[in-house]
Amino acid sequence: NALKTGQVNGGLLDPSVAAEAKSAGITVLNSPLNWQGFVLADRNGATEPALADVRVRQAINYAIDRESLLKGVMLGYGAVTSQAFGESSQAFVPALDNYYAYDPAKARELLKEANVTGLTLTMPELSAPYAALYPFLTQQLADVGITLKTIQVPTDQTITELRSGKYPAFFFSLGSSQAWRDIQTWFTPKAPWNPNGATDPELEKLITDAQTATPGAEQDKAFQAVNTWVVENAWLAPFWRADNLWGTTADTT
Repeated sequence: NALKTGQVNGGLLDPSVAAEAKSAGITVLNSPLNWQGFVLADRNGATEPALADVRVRQAINYAIDRESLLKGVMLGYGAVTSQAFGESSQAFVPALDNYYAYDPAKARELLKEANVTGLTLTMPELSAPYAALYPFLTQQLADVGITLKTIQVPTDQTITELRSGKYPAFFFSLGSSQAWRDIQTWFTPKAPWNPNGATDPELEKLITDAQTATPGAEQDKAFQAVNTWVVENAWLAPFWRADNLWGTTADTT
């Protein structure tokens, strides 16, 4: 409303008002920002043993219809992906964006191979605008035999709850910046967004190789090897890189 009446020259916009803004003559600019999706935190199976099986984590990835969710919930503002590292990151691998195409039959097959039935994932439910996602996620996971149970937590306790280690998986929105910083944020045993302290010897070696590689092409390749391992082993289930929307008035350059 402030943009429409000229009280401000620019401001952040939510996808739900982008069409209205455009019709009012507001210029809407968009650029990729955070990746959004599941952090499959309990990769070592401390609280949910099933998640220690890579096939179960892969099944969760295959169960998500990223394209329809992006269109229906985010109104198309973003780009689907199976990787957390952004396009400007040294670790980015274009081919990994579509690594987990929507395939519920494949998800069910993997769960059967892992001999997993009746899996329930309990996670905190984030507030708007993300709350609209949960009914769709519940339906898509149920379609492959996984029950999604969400619980309400006070908004001011959300981060504490997500990082508590109590939840085997949770939906969140996280930004990607420099590859080494992202690795320290997401994947090392003491990383703030690795709340269960999950680790793997193969991954640790790849991280060390990236840390000690010669800056430039050699180190970029080492970062990409970390990214590839993480995607193949489904430590996360990214849905998309969401667009950051910025509106400006018509007379603003």
